[in-house]
Amino acid sequence: FFKDSIILTTGATGTGKTLLVSKFLQNGCLSGERAILFAYEESRAQLSRNANSWGIDFE
Repeated sequence: FFKDSIILTTGATGTGKTLLVSKFLQNGCLSGERAILFAYEESRAQLSRNANSWGIDFE
């Protein structure tokens, strides 16, 4: 992806969008990149709980 680009991930329920984006963000942050996640249907608590279950700590 190009530096400072915006990536939109869409798809049907249960296809792994949140997992894919979470891993993408985790790898970017571990590499020193900046990232932001906007979620319209999941609360911060839900996102955090899901990420924690995959071994990702957004805090």
